[in-house]
Amino acid sequence: MGEKEALPFQFLSGWKDIANYLRKGVRTVQRYERELGLPVHRIAGKSVGSVIATKSEIDAWVKSPPPREIPKASVRK
Repeated sequence: MGEKEALPFQFLSGWKDIANYLRKGVRTVQRYERELGLPVHRIAGKSVGSVIATKSEIDAWVKSPPPREIPKASVRK
């Protein structure tokens, strides 16, 4: 066995791993998920807490065109 078998999915486990992979801060990556649809998966269907992501899904998301409507940031007066 001279060649390594390619893994079908390479997982990133947790916000820190995802943020490091994207070279962004954790809060920025969480905002990307909330506002721009960054593809992450919640453990056991929980809405908060631990997340995982695959490198292939993250890579595809980065290469995809931005959404047509970007949510408006709240403006303080």
